[in-house]
Amino acid sequence: MFCRVRAPISSYYFSLDYHTSTYLILYFYFSYQKVIKHILQSGELCEVAQKMLEPVNPGPGARPSAVAAFKAAADKWRRDALEFASRAYCTSRQELNLLSRLKHSNIVCLIGVCVSPLSLIFELAPLGALNQLLASHRKSGARLGLSVLRDSAVQVAKALEYLHSAHIIYRDLKSENVLVWRFPSPFGPQTD
Repeated sequence: MFCRVRAPISSYYFSLDYHTSTYLILYFYFSYQKVIKHILQSGELCEVAQKMLEPVNPGPGARPSAVAAFKAAADKWRRDALEFASRAYCTSRQELNLLSRLKHSNIVCLIGVCVSPLSLIFELAPLGALNQLLASHRKSGARLGLSVLRDSAVQVAKALEYLHSAHIIYRDLKSENVLVWRFPSPFGPQTD
């Protein structure tokens, strides 16, 4: 598996352990711990791993629908944590099965899996999510050029086209789920 311009995953320090034909568990050696620690401390990925196993309170100021969904999931978690965790584990196995096959320049690369806590480790997008980037542009009063908007839309479309060619339907496309590696600064040169 290749991640953009980086080395193939097989060159990292992993011990591969095939338990069944449907999934693969990667055990990380301590020499890789620094990179894992950096990625996991980014905040957003830790929350993703936590959401896979136990519902996370959306916090004050959250939409009523998010609070209601959290309460329902938390009640279910308290009633039958083992069933909930088993479903989360099966879901993560399905995600791993899909993600391990994806190789496209506009789709985030799966770096590996951490068994405890059960986590999927992805490339870190240095600029974060598109919604945060657009909010900072809006806050600064800057306008995005037509070429930036077009290029961004084309990259998202290419990713969706690739997923559809692999018979995968992505049903959660929103700016919060679009990660950004490069983007023009709010007051940098832009061409239209």
